[in-house]
Amino acid sequence: MIDEYDKPITEFIEDIEKAKEMRAVIKDFYITLKEADEHIHFMFLTGVSKFSKTSVFSALNNINDITLDEKYSKILGIDENQLYSYFGGGIQLLAKKLNKTEIELKKELKSWYNGYSWDGKNFLYNPYSLVVLFSKNVIANYWFDTGTPTFLIKMIRKYYLDVKELDGCILDQKDFDSYEVDDMNVYALLFQTGYLTIKEIINPDSPFRSYVLSYPNMEVKESFLNYLLKDFVNNNQKSKAVTINRLTESLEKGNLDDFIKIMKTIFDDIPYDIFIENKEAYYHSILYMIINLIGVRINAEMEVSTERIDCVIETDKIIYIFEFKLGTAKTALNKIESKGYYNKYLESNKQIYLVGVGFSVKLRNIKSFLLKEII
Repeated sequence: MIDEYDKPITEFIEDIEKAKEMRAVIKDFYITLKEADEHIHFMFLTGVSKFSKTSVFSALNNINDITLDEKYSKILGIDENQLYSYFGGGIQLLAKKLNKTEIELKKELKSWYNGYSWDGKNFLYNPYSLVVLFSKNVIANYWFDTGTPTFLIKMIRKYYLDVKELDGCILDQKDFDSYEVDDMNVYALLFQTGYLTIKEIINPDSPFRSYVLSYPNMEVKESFLNYLLKDFVNNNQKSKAVTINRLTESLEKGNLDDFIKIMKTIFDDIPYDIFIENKEAYYHSILYMIINLIGVRINAEMEVSTERIDCVIETDKIIYIFEFKLGTAKTALNKIESKGYYNKYLESNKQIYLVGVGFSVKLRNIKSFLLKEII
């Protein structure tokens, strides 16, 4: 059993030459193993990245990659039947503590901890999170207790990935098979490390099938976006989590003045040199992370679309329809009204607010916002 076979390479992912040196060392190791193959009856390797056979495993030409093999799609994780069978008592106790029905609690547990899949059909719970959950009897984010994705954050920065494109990205089969130290597919890496999972396989019986990836659940999404936001705005994670909580509270109370004030503070924290390249992409990425983290905390219906309206957040009593523009708040608000994005919510019996937010490139911050209530 060889665990984390790729660690020597990923440890130096920012130093390509050093990573290549480590790759050469690993390659020599497997050449030695190959020479002793008559004494090896079974070998099992795990890692978060899959370097091509020509770069690392050229000596081992009989490796069977089972990552996407449907026969093994349920060997890791806990399925729903196992959860209800083995943790039934824990579910009853937790439901009683939280003053919820078991049906309500099961739905919440599914949202927080379920969702991992290797075939787009079977979805599994994170065993570690469930064990800690029923030990502490508190629904919380336990994902980052297992480690932080430092090298993944570095890769996202290195390849200038648009954070919005991570959720719902589509990969071909070859994307899972083309890892090289100087040309790594970060989307596939996020899948290998558990930050993205397979939600659907398009044309599963075709040699040209493709895979739709998304965050497995709220726990992973909250962890990853919180960590990314902390890195993007150069601030510590604890204070940033408190800031997101304040944003959430302001929306729940209908206090848009406070919401915009806190948002301005966040953008003030961003170092100047971050905006040198691709200003608009950074605005959009940071907004996407903030809005999604708010959605996790409110635990409400939320829609985000790059094709239509920027964001809809629905609390118990209020629906906010946001449009963010590099320009004037009036332009942003006019778009919401002209497209009639609020019409589908008119029968909700909730307050509906249209919020146009204008950004200034010169100020590197929010310049103005306009609010209109739909009666």
